[in-house]
Amino acid sequence: MPQRDEPLFSVVIPAYNCAGYIGQSITSALKQTIGRSAVEVLVLDDGSTDDTRARIAKFGNAVRFVQLQHGGVSRARNAGIEAARGKYVAFLDADDYWFPQRLQRAASFFQDRRSGCFLNTEFYVEIDGKRGSVPYYRSRNLNCLFELEAPAQLEFALEDNFINCMGIVPRRILLDAGGFNPQLRYGEDWDLWLRLLESGTPVRLIPQPCAVYRYQRPGATTTRHDLGMATDRLSVLSRYPDAVSPARLKKAHHIEMRLRLKQAVSRIIRIARP
Repeated sequence: MPQRDEPLFSVVIPAYNCAGYIGQSITSALKQTIGRSAVEVLVLDDGSTDDTRARIAKFGNAVRFVQLQHGGVSRARNAGIEAARGKYVAFLDADDYWFPQRLQRAASFFQDRRSGCFLNTEFYVEIDGKRGSVPYYRSRNLNCLFELEAPAQLEFALEDNFINCMGIVPRRILLDAGGFNPQLRYGEDWDLWLRLLESGTPVRLIPQPCAVYRYQRPGATTTRHDLGMATDRLSVLSRYPDAVSPARLKKAHHIEMRLRLKQAVSRIIRIARP
């Protein structure tokens, strides 16, 4: 068990130009029913150029603030893992938010079971400010995937990632895995989850809705389908030649090639213009 002066959970919130959402995200982490002594909130400002830092400053000493030069979300999350004092690290993006019982449910789960796993919780998806009425995993009948063991989960996650970015992971497991890959600009959370599954660490699900995931907000990576995303996806898949299906790998190659061709044609057109 953690020492008395150590929190049970470290909430790691990377933030980059998210002034319009960061306040709600931080507030949702601070208002967890498990109690403030069990939670520390770390906010990693990844070199924001908007009003994000001022919004964070309003919370004063209630959060641990780290100012970084802009280096991407993986570097920011890794800085949070390194600075974390909690036994478990709970990731929260600056534009998402939690319901008050989330960490209490996670604590009960880890107390009742061995901690050789990491967690997801059921969540709602919000698009253009409208929250769906049915939780995500339930709406897609995905709950059963969380009952499988790690090798089977790895196969499913390679075909179509079913693991949300708001993972709750024992810090020891994160350190052993080496954290997030800073070379990836997209799919960095998916890459980490795959590595955890490959190491034999399964993901389990708390079935009660505990969070809201904002999908397709302006500027989010979920709104983008560019070459960088396709290249990173292919890079991740290529590391699992014996586990990923030929059809999945072929499709990833096709998407990347199509985007490379599109980029090349656009470059030629720009050069040819008078």
